[in-house]
Amino acid sequence: MEHLLKLLEYNFWANDLFITRLTLNESIPTEVQKQLSHLLSAHQIWLGRINGRGSLPSVWESIDPETWEGVNIELYNETTDLVKSISLGTTFTYKNTRGIPFQNSLENLITHILHHSTHSELKLLYLCASIVFYLHKVIIFSIYASEQSELTCCNCSFKNLIFTVLIQYHPLKISLL
Repeated sequence: MEHLLKLLEYNFWANDLFITRLTLNESIPTEVQKQLSHLLSAHQIWLGRINGRGSLPSVWESIDPETWEGVNIELYNETTDLVKSISLGTTFTYKNTRGIPFQNSLENLITHILHHSTHSELKLLYLCASIVFYLHKVIIFSIYASEQSELTCCNCSFKNLIFTVLIQYHPLKISLL
């Protein structure tokens, strides 16, 4: 359980880093907004399946950038509360977006949420690195050495490596803050 809680904390931190940096800009590219909204709405969908909510957002639900931070906080709180209060082996039955029924443990579902978030964050990083200039502003991502970024999990180490490589080798030589 402690391992998943650390990964959820790291996931929250990484999402918050994107949200903070992106919302500093007057205008956010449509594809970037779409991808960050997807990251958050997919997490909402999985929590809805776990909690048996009938009404779930669309996988590509558009979420207002002004609410991203609050949504990220809510998702983190709800997910960590689940991990703390329910046995990780508890099985949940749900239907995918095509209506096909599945069963999975809480541990596997939370792991899937984390992997999906990492995948979406890497897509976001790629999009932002591709767009570097947008309305004469440079989107800069800073990587801070912190307790969260020192996790030894392969998933987290890979994410940090990709951040570092894309920033370090970008043709415009973006420097870290």
